[in-house]
This record gives sequence, structure tokens and C-alpha cells, in this order.
Amino acid sequence: MKHALFAYNPVSGNRFVSKHMDLIIEKLQSYGVYLTVYRIPEDDTDLKEIMTDRFDLIIGSGGDGTLSQIVQVMLENRLAIPFFALGAGTSNNFTRSIDLSRSINTESQLENIIDEVFSGSTGMVDIGIVNNERVFLTSLAGGAFVDTSYMTDKNLKLVMGPLAYYLKPFTELTALKTYDLKITVDGIRYDEKAYMFLLLNGKSVGTFSNFIDTGNISDGIMELIIIRESTTIEIANLFFSVMKGEDITRHSNVKLIRGNRFLIDSEDDITISIDGEKGPEMPLSVEVKKGCLKVLVPKNFENRGAEDELQGI
Repeated sequence: MKHALFAYNPVSGNRFVSKHMDLIIEKLQSYGVYLTVYRIPEDDTDLKEIMTDRFDLIIGSGGDGTLSQIVQVMLENRLAIPFFALGAGTSNNFTRSIDLSRSINTESQLENIIDEVFSGSTGMVDIGIVNNERVFLTSLAGGAFVDTSYMTDKNLKLVMGPLAYYLKPFTELTALKTYDLKITVDGIRYDEKAYMFLLLNGKSVGTFSNFIDTGNISDGIMELIIIRESTTIEIANLFFSVMKGEDITRHSNVKLIRGNRFLIDSEDDITISIDGEKGPEMPLSVEVKKGCLKVLVPKNFENRGAEDELQGI
């Protein structure tokens, strides 16, 4: 038997995981995994003490913000054990990026995800480190609309799902504000007047799984997308591309910069979001840590370790 810590956010998504904990325990025990269960409170202070190397596996359940919080503790405690991410939030960008894209809304979906992971292997994925202290898994954003990711009414998210993220921005198109950004990527300086920027690890953001064609969560590189100042028509066309799931970097008012180290600053007051949660103030220093996190992945994941096939774990 293997011992796993199951840390979960009880209010993530539609609370499906909380309501089906017995099924999760039963299913994991069928794979020889028994659990210590930890319910993550809103003002958590104990996870760091609980999460130690006595566990063979860490299982995290929640949205991207919760998963990022768990990985943060893993790194702070210098744990090199595998991580199983059970996406139970609104967007689930991280699990999409490791080819576990489906939402968990039924018992069969939950069981299928566990089966898929435990018949798979492990893979090494990148993470971002912000200002030498804060982890992010998939996205760091700043500027217009960014506060919608953590200020959108939770009941609205529950009723309407991921669409709620995009309702507020459409009501603000006539009041777009631009920001003067000072950006350095791998030593090269860029000065941009922009509505917003988005630093991505992987291809997914919001409900869209192929936001950009070049995204890869395991290549040691992240993509910085800058939405430049432009006309209302150009912005409207850009939003239509987003809603259709097209690669937005093909638009003339979008600048894409790929790199490993990013410095982002501005004299303007800019709202920052990290994995859908409120982020720090400027300036921002971001370093990509290649292959820093060992995750359980399905067989179709492109960077899986074929030599590390899971037998129980």
C-alpha cells in the first residue's frame, strides 16, 4: 500500500469532490493507495506542517489557485514526490495542460480520470517563480479585465460556469485603459503601451485549451502575450477570435515574446492575477523552472516518462 495526502478545496467548482469523497477513497484504495485527507480552509496555515516526505504521493483537488497553493508548499518543503492534480475548479488550466482536460461532473468521469492517471506514468512539467517566492502553474496576468478571475461572483460561476469570466469584460469595452509597460525578456528590453499582458505556461487559459499554438508546459519556456493599444474594432475582432478558440497571436495588435526570465514593471497601478488569484504588486520578476514538478499524467501526455510506468504508483 502507498500513502497519499489528499488535500482539497471544499468549495471548488460545484463541490462535486466534497460530495463524493467516499467514492474517491474507494477508487484509490483499489489501486493500493490509502489516504490522509486534509480539507484546506480559506485561511490555511497548517498545510505546510502536514505535508511531509512521509507520503508517497500528494493529491491536490481544486481550481488552479488551489493546485498552485499545494505545489507552493511542496517546493517550500523540498518534496520531490509525485503530484496528482485533480482539477475541480472552473477553468482547470493546469490539468488541461497535462491532457486531463475534462471537467468532473459525474461519478463515471471521476473514476475515469483516476483510471487514466493510474494506468499512465509520470511527467516533468515547468513552473514559474514570481519574485523569488511565489509559484504559478499556468498563468500570470496584469491589466484590464484581470480582476474578473478572482472577483467574479462565485454563485455566478456556479450557475453559468466558465462563461462568467467573460461577462464582465464585455461590459467594459468602452472604458478600456492602457498601461505603459517596461518589459525585459532574457535580457532584451521592450516598451509597450498595452491593455493587458498574459504570461502563459502551456496552451490553456480560461475555457480555451489552445489559446496559442506554441504553448508547451515542459519546454522551459513561457509565452508572454501583450494586448497592445488598438481600435475598438480590433479589440472586438480579438475577442471573437478568443471565443472561437483561435490562436490570438496572429492578430496585429497582439505581441508574443517567448523566454525563460521576465522582468515586468510599470509606473501605473496594475491589477495582477496569478492562477486566477490576486497577485503581488509591480515590479514582477519571473523565472521559469524547467521540469521542476513531477506529476502523474495519462499515457497520451507528450512529455511522460515511459520508463516510469505506474504500478500502483
